[in-house]
Amino acid sequence: MSDLLKTIDFDEDSMPPSSVDLDAALRTGRRRETRNKALAATAVAAAVLIAATGVAMAVNRPPAPRPEKPPKKDWDCTVQTLPSQQRYLVDPTGEIVVSWSPGGPIRMQRGNGPAQEITGLPGADPSPQRVGAGGVLIGSTSLDADHDVGWRYENGQVTTLPAPAGALRVRPWSVNAAGDVTGWLQRSGTSDAQPVINDLLLWPASAPGTYRLLTLPGAGEASGTVLDDGVVVGGAVVPGSGFIGVVWRPDGTVERLERLHSNFNGAAGDWAFGNYEAANDLNGFRYNIRTQEFVDLGAFDPGFALAGGRLAGIVRQARGVFAPTVWHDGVTEALPLPPSVTDVEVVSAGNRTIYGRGRMENSTSLVWRC
Repeated sequence: MSDLLKTIDFDEDSMPPSSVDLDAALRTGRRRETRNKALAATAVAAAVLIAATGVAMAVNRPPAPRPEKPPKKDWDCTVQTLPSQQRYLVDPTGEIVVSWSPGGPIRMQRGNGPAQEITGLPGADPSPQRVGAGGVLIGSTSLDADHDVGWRYENGQVTTLPAPAGALRVRPWSVNAAGDVTGWLQRSGTSDAQPVINDLLLWPASAPGTYRLLTLPGAGEASGTVLDDGVVVGGAVVPGSGFIGVVWRPDGTVERLERLHSNFNGAAGDWAFGNYEAANDLNGFRYNIRTQEFVDLGAFDPGFALAGGRLAGIVRQARGVFAPTVWHDGVTEALPLPPSVTDVEVVSAGNRTIYGRGRMENSTSLVWRC
């Protein structure tokens, strides 16, 4: 073969020019060699990883989606145990807390500030009832077996609430942000058929030392809650007609509330709430004082208004056990309880703060912050 090649005479001048670019060919070859080495290295690394972990990884496969976390509730509440002898009230904003123990000092705390002792209240054992968003505290004191006096505390000043002659017991019940107070008084009746009469009074903050009698003709008992706009929601028992719900407006007009029941617990905004007898049981209700809309709340018995249209109250369980509960938009959610604690009622609530207390003697006090 080599001899044959030697016999071939190449004439460079007679040969056609080459179409091959040697420099380009060399560059292409180098690129292919580099790429092949990279692929080989990748394959070796993958083989080592599989051998080490026993897991084969897909090339260019997107990662699996992470499992979604359950949505966080917008009304999660934590519970804290408080001294058993202490009693608590909280205002509608949740910022003012009044605490006391029977026979002990009464203190008021605003936000994170220091607790201030309240002094100068009448009697030996005053009983706080409500505290308003403006810091007005109301309550009553038993002077003897037949007489209670009502009082109002604001910024260090104590005022005895005036009442008509013949009043036996004066019990303030509600206070609004402006400091207007409503309550009832018990007085002797005019005949043996009416030995005792309960009247509803309004003590306006704009006219200290005065009161307005809110009642209906012939009524024997009356009660009501004053709202922040000065409207009083309540009613009275009229012989022969039963309980009649009404709205007393600041201009003196009175409007009938057709379906407000006597066991109403309070009102906030346009809604009154409480319970009524239904099928030999007690059902809770909401009642719109503007539109007269009536909403049956079933086993939930509301006692206090909270933020966002929520209500705090109780659900009566088997054997008469109370379960503290929050209602919102048709849904009830039981509040958490410490271990071995049962049968707790809600005693005060405002905004996102709820206070409760066990119904048994010497039971613990609780606070929920939501």
